[in-house]
Amino acid sequence: MKNFKTLHTHIIVQAFILITCLSFSTSAQVETKVICKDAPLPQGYKIVQETPLSSCPGKKGVLIQKIAPHARAEIVLLPMPETRTAVKPQKIPVRTGNGPCQLNGGIPLNSIESKVSNIRFNLCLGKLSNGHCVTMGLYESAITPDIYTPYAFGLPSVDRGEVELINDTSHPPRQFGELHELVDGTAVLPHSKQPMRQIKLPERLIDVAVISPWEYDLRFYQAKDVGPKENGLYTITGSPEVVWKIKNPEPPSLKRFQLIRTKDDRDDVTEFTYEEAEDKWSMFQNGSWVTIKSSVVNPDNPCERIETRLDKEDGQVVKTIKTFRAFPWGEELVKTIEDPDGKALVTTFTYFEDKKGPHYRFLKSTTYPDGTVELENEQPDPTMSSQP
Repeated sequence: MKNFKTLHTHIIVQAFILITCLSFSTSAQVETKVICKDAPLPQGYKIVQETPLSSCPGKKGVLIQKIAPHARAEIVLLPMPETRTAVKPQKIPVRTGNGPCQLNGGIPLNSIESKVSNIRFNLCLGKLSNGHCVTMGLYESAITPDIYTPYAFGLPSVDRGEVELINDTSHPPRQFGELHELVDGTAVLPHSKQPMRQIKLPERLIDVAVISPWEYDLRFYQAKDVGPKENGLYTITGSPEVVWKIKNPEPPSLKRFQLIRTKDDRDDVTEFTYEEAEDKWSMFQNGSWVTIKSSVVNPDNPCERIETRLDKEDGQVVKTIKTFRAFPWGEELVKTIEDPDGKALVTTFTYFEDKKGPHYRFLKSTTYPDGTVELENEQPDPTMSSQP
């Protein structure tokens, strides 16, 4: 995550009078200028009035005027008395909460406030001529009303020569997040997004159809079913080859989130649920649980959160315990224990904590279960510390 320093902008206004001198005489033109009060008066000029001028002794000047031939309209800039109007620095609010750990501003230590994405979904929309997939991704740490809308999806940078993105102009851009400052001085900026209406690739078209505020479809059509544009959108014939539905199965509750893939009249349903009281996430596949994550604040350290994760793999349950610690910039993973009830394989992580250092907030070292230590001498990929 990039550091942004808080900017206190002072705007100094140097005011000028904008005068349009229109002469209605065909033989005369008014010429004006400002000189210092103690300066000699140029020939043909007369003093009109005194006026402050910061470049003169005692900041005293005079406005002088001369009548000249060849009438014309002209604009003259005259300095006003020197004033300084400063816009008061806008203090960026520091994000704080009521939690006992003040190291991170009292923000609650839970999976929603951490950088760990609890809902992850990557979808290959289609391939380019170089064989690379164009993907849409959904990475959310909380279930909110926006997650059921196309606003939540985003596209990576793509070759616009092969991919055409058509915005949904019926829904204006919206701002997400709020401007605030973390306790380490990092400014977190809001961002704006506009949803997609259609995505045109060489081999297919994805049509984004909003059903309700709680549901929308990504409908995939083959290239042969895509016709010319009408009113800015591609025309479509036939039925989609596959449909991905994003849905809230019980609105307005924000406890469940469904992804439903429909192909050949068959539905595959992936569902995420969240129970706030237990800070517990569950993922289900066609009704059977696949992953369960629950977390608690360490009773011996209010700045640590302990997360227990259960995964079903080939009929076996795999257990992992992760410890997250609060830093001035947020939560980071500091310890992982794989198979805690058996082999208890421990991996630990440290981070650069010197705010003046070049790698502040990045991963510093990793110690593996066999005792091997890997040091990060170069600035690492910041996503390394954001894995669940």
